[in-house]
Amino acid sequence: MTIPDFTRAIFLAKLVDVDGNPIEVDELTGELVFIDVEHHFIHEGRHFMLDDYDEDVDQATPRYWLLTTPAGIRAHTFFKGTSSNPGRFEVFEGPTVTADGAPLDLINSDRESTNTPDLTINGDPTVTDDGTRIVVDLVGGGQGIGRTGGMNARSNEVILASSTLYLIKFTPYQDNTRVTISLSWYELAS
Repeated sequence: MTIPDFTRAIFLAKLVDVDGNPIEVDELTGELVFIDVEHHFIHEGRHFMLDDYDEDVDQATPRYWLLTTPAGIRAHTFFKGTSSNPGRFEVFEGPTVTADGAPLDLINSDRESTNTPDLTINGDPTVTDDGTRIVVDLVGGGQGIGRTGGMNARSNEVILASSTLYLIKFTPYQDNTRVTISLSWYELAS
């Protein structure tokens, strides 16, 4: 009986996912190509974003954004904020509000997708109690024309509970502060 010599054999295999779609392999390194989960949800048309701006926030009247998660949905969120002067960004769970404020335009990150988010975000709600603080980030001060006071950016994901109100609050440490906020998220059934 002759035993085949496999020392010079080349085996070819095609990698496919459970649906039979080819799995990408990098031509240079030969390694499998992966994308992170958040990026995957963009491709699926289930990733959303909000960018909002306020030209004039004063110490006595902080800026608020109200997030409402519906029943059965958990929003996986990331946020960042910038300001022209020093201040404090905070996220609260379970605030008490007497008016929701104005609905803001929420954008699908896949500009060809018609999917809309279940999470809602309103600007300038009427707040009687902030709720339980779960995040606080301070932003520093800038000097001169064109410099910002600072930026906070949460690289850590916060998964919002379903059927829950959340409040993002920016309090400047001086009047006439400009502020921007950027949120991105994807939603999963709980």
